[in-house]
Amino acid sequence: MSTLLRITDVKKSFTAPENGVVRVLNGVNLHINPKTITSIIGSSGCGKSTLLHIIGGLDQVDSGVVEWKGDDITQWDDQKMAAFRNTEMGFIFQFHHLLPEFSAIENVMIPAIIQGKSERESNRLARELLGEFGLGHRIEHRPNQLSGGEQQRVAMARALINTPALLLADEPTGNLDEKNSTTVLNHLLTLRDRFNVSILMVTHDKSIAEGGDFVYEMTDGIVLSV
Repeated sequence: MSTLLRITDVKKSFTAPENGVVRVLNGVNLHINPKTITSIIGSSGCGKSTLLHIIGGLDQVDSGVVEWKGDDITQWDDQKMAAFRNTEMGFIFQFHHLLPEFSAIENVMIPAIIQGKSERESNRLARELLGEFGLGHRIEHRPNQLSGGEQQRVAMARALINTPALLLADEPTGNLDEKNSTTVLNHLLTLRDRFNVSILMVTHDKSIAEGGDFVYEMTDGIVLSV
């Protein structure tokens, strides 16, 4: 099986006024295969979100290599990285980050319009995806009119609209109760099979993490097999 993403000896530090230099990633090694769900479990502050930000090109490494289909993305310029995020990556966040002034369907359409699709095509794709997530009757509702579980499903539809190869899910069930958490996990499993997408999920919830194909633990800034 070919490797979609390979991370080799990635290190990252931040400077905090009260603590000086804080090493967050201490030489992370990880690989992601196509059409798989990889879970990383770890406590708050262990570096999980920082790792996702680096993979998604939202943050820079201090050292190490991040290869996408064999190409080191740490060497790309801002323009190439922006195109990469819009076409190859989908992002699902703990707090949804839906725009409150837009309806569900408008929120889902935004990445497609940014990519250059017409409004008509973007609307069609968004409508189909929201239907897949059981939200066909909620497409004109704004985020504050949706439950937490519904908002997360809108965010998942938005992440998928440009048919990415990899979804990055940052604590996707962090604000949900057990029932909605299970629903979201089932949707992630369906996404892998229905859309042939790989998913890298970071979470503190062991029961959610164990739903993945591969499960790792992050501690002391490194990733260990469970």
